[in-house]
Amino acid sequence: MRAERIALPQEVRDHLRELCVHEVGFDLDGTILRTPEVYDAAIRETVTILVDDLENQKLIVESDVYFRMAIGKMRNVFEVNPLVMEYPVFALANKLGIPHDDERVDKAVARVQRIFSEDRFILFEGAVSILAAFDRPTLYTHAGEAWTERKITEAGIGVLLGEVVCMDVDRHKRDQWEGWLTQRGVDASDFLMIGDNFQEDVWPIITMGGRAVFVDHGEVFNEIVEKLKKQERLGELNILLSAIENRRFARVRKLGKVAEAFLGMR
Repeated sequence: MRAERIALPQEVRDHLRELCVHEVGFDLDGTILRTPEVYDAAIRETVTILVDDLENQKLIVESDVYFRMAIGKMRNVFEVNPLVMEYPVFALANKLGIPHDDERVDKAVARVQRIFSEDRFILFEGAVSILAAFDRPTLYTHAGEAWTERKITEAGIGVLLGEVVCMDVDRHKRDQWEGWLTQRGVDASDFLMIGDNFQEDVWPIITMGGRAVFVDHGEVFNEIVEKLKKQERLGELNILLSAIENRRFARVRKLGKVAEAFLGMR
């Protein structure tokens, strides 16, 4: 069996200089921190607060699906503003016939609010070593400053980061990259982004001529390619294929593989 390749921090830093990469950006939620698991736990608990019959698994599942659907609708309006977690509580209460002044609604709202005040976030395996290898990268996170500071502090990764950029929670992250890079004096061609959200973190950087590593925890990359083919979005598909061919894009299934993937980039 072939020994697993382990990228060394000095190799990564040397390669950054070779490629003239002047800034490395990392996403936080879903890339470094296992944030989706925190949301999943909060949603499950919120649903059980509102559902009377906890023996009725069908109703619990239907309520869970409805709650998540409501979150999706709210994201179209409020993007990642914390309000997207509160409004679905009232929507589900309406569906279940629960008055808004019922104490269960207050408890449910309090539960989703704990995401932003009390819930603890766990690092993905390999997060510390990857951040260290890229020598104090910039964090580009789509979240409020206070919440971001708490997560960074509790995770103990502040010393591994350079600057922290909190992007506007009321706008799509994908629509903010050009403005932020310009404001910070960073040329996209000299920028490397690592993130788990293809549309928000990766695709904008590729189209701007930068480099990106997609941390595909959910293994959705093949679905993305097939969707581009099916919808005959050939221009976008060609941009992506060109980035792959020119080794300016890489996809990994685990955060711990990012450094190794970067060493194969040009």
